[in-house]
Amino acid sequence: MSAAPVRPTLPFMLRHPARCIALGFGSGLAPKAPGTFGTLWAWGVFLLISPWLTDLGWATLIGLGTAVGWWACTRCAQHMNTPDPGSIVWDEVLAFWLILWLIGPASLLAQLIAFGLFRFFDAAKPGPVGWADRLFKGERGGPVTWAQGWGIFVRRLRGGRLYARRHRALPRCAGVTMSAIDNADLINRIAVALIQRRERIGTAESCTGGLIAAACTDLSGSSAWFERGVVSYSNEAKTELLGVPKGLIALHGAVSAEVAEHMARGLLARAPIDWALSVTGIAGPTGGSEAKPVGTVWLALVHVGRPAQVWRENFSGDRHAVRAQTVTSGLTALCEALEDRDN
Repeated sequence: MSAAPVRPTLPFMLRHPARCIALGFGSGLAPKAPGTFGTLWAWGVFLLISPWLTDLGWATLIGLGTAVGWWACTRCAQHMNTPDPGSIVWDEVLAFWLILWLIGPASLLAQLIAFGLFRFFDAAKPGPVGWADRLFKGERGGPVTWAQGWGIFVRRLRGGRLYARRHRALPRCAGVTMSAIDNADLINRIAVALIQRRERIGTAESCTGGLIAAACTDLSGSSAWFERGVVSYSNEAKTELLGVPKGLIALHGAVSAEVAEHMARGLLARAPIDWALSVTGIAGPTGGSEAKPVGTVWLALVHVGRPAQVWRENFSGDRHAVRAQTVTSGLTALCEALEDRDN
């Protein structure tokens, strides 16, 4: 159980020096392909300062940048509650500086070819690149360690090759409002993954009132992978339909990690499904408190035989916005989990 991932913004970056460094002084805030923007920023800085730096100067800069970057990237990932945020680009900055320094002096054409090859390795992740990525990649919702922070650099530099961290499609959306992500695209990808796995999913919803199930069944043929949806809006429904203990609700409240997990596990135990996604929250405009303000939502994703993934979201906006963002958060987590299993 952990806090929700934080999407980086300019104010978020400016509040801590580690974030400024890790996010490439803003280049990592690009809504799409932040790694490419980070590499382009590194190239521009290289062209600007290379006339004044000797080999010793570059070696010192890269060495200090690695030491400081390890701290900055780890801290930034911890602040974002994400083991491998796509918006962290300082590793790419250092790796590309190292490449340009090692091939120098080089013409602009040679540097352009190096840029293309570097981005290719980032996208293709051949052999040892993929191995290094799997070795250091953290799980969604898990704690961010210093080893994972160090791994951000190792994945690009191991064995003297160009390494890149794994850019999954969903984390690449960092910087984009979650409700702006195309739910239809997520549903299509979820459908493909579940059909390939011959697995089925069910949903247990409270504050969304069946919106996740509706999004899933908007796709024709969804009966091949979507089994059922339960709307357990009241506390009594959570107990009667999903087996959530009354005492648990009384102790932690209906909007809690414990209840969200029990909702998912209860559905998993009662339906012929492999995955269960549950949600309970306060969509507003009433019902909030100081401890649980409007926009507080707990979600849980459970797969047969695996630990539950439970996370909290703190959404803003009106009732419609909170519910829409909750749907996207749940679909995003499910799609990400399924695509992890495909790798």
